[in-house]
Amino acid sequence: LNHPDTPGKRHIFWVLARYVAIAENEMSTNQGFKSFIPGPLVMSEYLAIYLKGSKSLLESMASGTTFLELSKSKAGLIPFPLAPLEEQKQIVAYLDDKLGKIDSVRGKLQDFLDHAAQRKDNLIQAGVTGHLTSHWREEHNAHLNDWQLKQISDLGEVVTGSTPSTKNPEYYGGQIPFVKPADLDAGRYIKSAQSFLSQAGAKVSRMLPAKTVAVCCIGSLGKCGLIEVPAATNQQINSIIPRSGTHAVYLYYLCSSPKFKAAMIEKSSSTTLSILNKSRFSKLEFSIPTMGEQEEIARILDEQLECIERTDKLVAEVLERLDTMKQQIVSAALAGRLSLQVP
Repeated sequence: LNHPDTPGKRHIFWVLARYVAIAENEMSTNQGFKSFIPGPLVMSEYLAIYLKGSKSLLESMASGTTFLELSKSKAGLIPFPLAPLEEQKQIVAYLDDKLGKIDSVRGKLQDFLDHAAQRKDNLIQAGVTGHLTSHWREEHNAHLNDWQLKQISDLGEVVTGSTPSTKNPEYYGGQIPFVKPADLDAGRYIKSAQSFLSQAGAKVSRMLPAKTVAVCCIGSLGKCGLIEVPAATNQQINSIIPRSGTHAVYLYYLCSSPKFKAAMIEKSSSTTLSILNKSRFSKLEFSIPTMGEQEEIARILDEQLECIERTDKLVAEVLERLDTMKQQIVSAALAGRLSLQVP
């Protein structure tokens, strides 16, 4: 590669094999790049393919603590399988065809995964508005008109969390989950937390029973979870302890719905940090079905969301296999193990 620049040759820009690109016109880079100027015996496309497939090798040659860096001198020591120019052309053409087909499939699968959250939101919204239980209503002689407009305070007791003094170590280190907004990422099944209260800490906090719905009302507005065990929360969270006639899982899905989150945002204070106080939160209104239909909505959403998660997991596994397949094809091509019918 240490060959004088040849007119018409395109430079390879590389950042520790994470990003590899071929410059289509003259340009410069900052110090975060290593640029390779191919000589007359190397195709830019062939070199780019090799660098993209050599991430592990190049990282093993790099050094650094905060982030890995490959020096210019070490970059010059990268072992490179230099095939005859004609064979390089054949390899590039072959890989363009094979990898292009894989990338086409991969792109569709990745697009499917990228819309996973939207599909879940749409399903939950359809559930809590009665679109998934029309057949159930027909079978049970029920109607959408049976739904009643209720405030959150009608559905359960609203409790704002509190934080026991961190200056008293006796309040912490026990087995009672102390739920904060980050813990709500667990969503439907919150059984643990990043920190725990002792019995002494529980006595000075606001304890919640199992099957309580916790909703973040400061900062990450609308993030929510269903707490499955006795626990406590900090002051960023308003929790709803379901009353008789309110199904806990249905209530969780209601609070997870896009419509609920939109209502929270609309009623929140317009400050740098979004806040919805307990009073406004308690007065949010929604149409609520009968207990029987709440149970059916919760059952359908549990079942279908679990199916969606299984499908998403399968698609993610297929994407990993496709990436492995690409690496294997590239490695075989660059090692001369593919029959390309090259003289």
